[in-house]
Amino acid sequence: MRYLLTILGVIPLTFTNAQKPADEVVYKTIMDMLVTCNDFEFYYPTLLHNDTQENSDNPLDSIIVFSLDTYEEVSKSALDVVIEHDSINLQEARLFRQRIHFPNGLYLISKIESSHLHKTVLLQEYIDLESYPKTQHLPVLSASILRKGSIGPYSIRPSTQDNIATYKYAIKAYFAFSGVVWDKSKTYCLVECGYHYRISDMHPDRGPSGGGMQVIMKNENGIPRIIKSIGLWEE
Repeated sequence: MRYLLTILGVIPLTFTNAQKPADEVVYKTIMDMLVTCNDFEFYYPTLLHNDTQENSDNPLDSIIVFSLDTYEEVSKSALDVVIEHDSINLQEARLFRQRIHFPNGLYLISKIESSHLHKTVLLQEYIDLESYPKTQHLPVLSASILRKGSIGPYSIRPSTQDNIATYKYAIKAYFAFSGVVWDKSKTYCLVECGYHYRISDMHPDRGPSGGGMQVIMKNENGIPRIIKSIGLWEE
């Protein structure tokens, strides 16, 4: 009898846990929303290239250039400028080849530090729920998410300086996430997120853009559905 009660006590707990969406599914749902709403394009849509033709015509001439190291004008031979620019062009071309591996783009992911999370937001002011996730209990993003190569159909990498440089031409947007916090019934969850991207030059509002929000989701038989997003900031 004692053994039977133990088994019966485990069954409901196991069933409940099985129905709660995995964190990865929660993040995918948020990314689906942001990608659909913003239609992200490549941050650098075309290959950056320095034209060396003019200097190549007269390679032994001396020319005046602005030095980014000293912030002064310096004299250089046209040949040195050609060699420098050709080297840069070759490096940029190699970086552009990364797009072959990410034809649908790459998204760089970072965690929002605990001190930067908006833990004082009162969800009750924005939506009526039977029970609420506690904003003050928002955790940081799990390192296991950052180690994944993809979230659903989205290729991801950690947002590090090395990855920003390496995947320059493959990047479509940057995302930052908190961890996922649930209410006691495991019905509603909360995630804080931020995103940054570049609006195409073809658009009148071209340039860097993005925003931050807290997203409330409802667990519907193991499938998270966004029911409210609370704007925190925008750029």
